[in-house]
Amino acid sequence: MNNLISEVAAIAVQEKTMLDECEMLLASVAAMQVRVMIYVFLNMNYILQISQAYIAYSDKLVGNKFHFYVSVIQCALNHFIIMD
Repeated sequence: MNNLISEVAAIAVQEKTMLDECEMLLASVAAMQVRVMIYVFLNMNYILQISQAYIAYSDKLVGNKFHFYVSVIQCALNHFIIMD
């Protein structure tokens, strides 16, 4: 009977250890999620600012706006790569 009680106690300690580890992992994931959301917001804001600046400037230019969109995408991709 004492053997059974000590086994249950050992399992309870293991479960408590695993629960504490899960709590730490969940906290880490939550912090990472916040960082990712901030990163996405900042980069989307950056792309929007570039787009608005070019549209304001392109009104003075005569040309194909297709090149603008290509350049914005290239700039955004470069920015994402640099930020990593």
